Amino acid sequence: MEFTTKTAAHCDADVFLGDANAFLGIDIGSTTVKIAILDEAHRILFSDYERHFANIRETLSRLLDKAYQQFGNLTLHPM
Repeated sequence: MEFTTKTAAHCDADVFLGDANAFLGIDIGSTTVKIAILDEAHRILFSDYERHFANIRETLSRLLDKAYQQFGNLTLHPM
């Protein structure tokens, strides 16, 4: 998946993970924060990014909240 706009997002809302593992990737760069949540088969379930304007914590918190709104209380493992 390519990020093509300033606030691109991808979510597979039809996914039911149950007790399956999910993995969280975070990329904090000089201008943007990107997150991706993948299933055990490494399929992208959710991805999004935003410019952080030097407010990295707030931006990351917003992105994680977006993912939480889609999946609820999900156990994530770092990648």
